[in-house]
Amino acid sequence: MAKHISNIEITVSEMSFGWQMIHLKFDEIQIDFYGSYIGQCPLSSLISLMAEIDADIDNENIPDEMWVKWFEEPGVFEMDIKYDGLNDDITIQISDENLLTGGEISNPNEEYHFVVSHEVFRNAVIKESSRILKAYGLRGYNENWCNGIDNFPMSAFLRLLGNKSKYNSESDTYSSDFEHEISLLKSIL
Repeated sequence: MAKHISNIEITVSEMSFGWQMIHLKFDEIQIDFYGSYIGQCPLSSLISLMAEIDADIDNENIPDEMWVKWFEEPGVFEMDIKYDGLNDDITIQISDENLLTGGEISNPNEEYHFVVSHEVFRNAVIKESSRILKAYGLRGYNENWCNGIDNFPMSAFLRLLGNKSKYNSESDTYSSDFEHEISLLKSIL
């Protein structure tokens, strides 16, 4: 049974060369993990995931399911997100599958099922992304995450802030308003 959540907090408490310590708080339930450079950058992947959901909503193409997978060394942390276009909820299932250590599983699988509004989840991603950008800057963020192997997803972040692009069918190109993008970034400072 999925638990209905009214508040999400996302916090990156540590960030160093190829690692992020992430704290996810769903109402009173807190889940912590280290994401390593072996996989996707945790915060970057949440930004991209929410922007993809927003893009699909804009195009009225509701996705069946999306997921992110983060490697803890040892272990894998997965987040599956299902968007329900009827009531604007996201169902999140998180399972932590730790690898065998000395012939025994160090921690059994843990699963959580949450239902939260798209807006609450999206705002939590924007809030922490803005805080991290202020703390590290773009270049600092990229250099901390394994020398820019997985750069901060600026285009996706701008989409979350409300940036739109325009398609020109004659030239088969997209364009966006750079001044508007700068003003969106200034709005989070």
